[in-house]
Amino acid sequence: MAVAMLLYLVVLFAVKRLLPLDDMQGPLLWIAAALPGIPVAAVFFLIVRYIVELRDEYRRLLEVRKTLVATGVTMTIASIWGTMELLAHASHLPTLYIPVIWYLAQGIGEFVNMVLERRGEAA
Repeated sequence: MAVAMLLYLVVLFAVKRLLPLDDMQGPLLWIAAALPGIPVAAVFFLIVRYIVELRDEYRRLLEVRKTLVATGVTMTIASIWGTMELLAHASHLPTLYIPVIWYLAQGIGEFVNMVLERRGEAA
């Protein structure tokens, strides 16, 4: 996963600095702008593959719960912020930040797992 995230940074930098985005238009611009999303998709693919390949059912439970918590936190933030943009004139949050929020929310999922394990309610 670290390689995919490093690749994301490299591709983002390359697209932003090396391509003449101001001179591009139409499908070529859209493809260039979408390129950094490919490594992000790779990270999600690798996480799913890791979960599927886990042999230990307990570890799989922990990883699935962590992922579900991260998804719930991210979707909640996105929904609340979107409503605030629509109704309360909050400043726009670029959707580019949604995966970043999700990655950070994985830590919240890990914390939930830790708390439940200590309370004896992990399973």
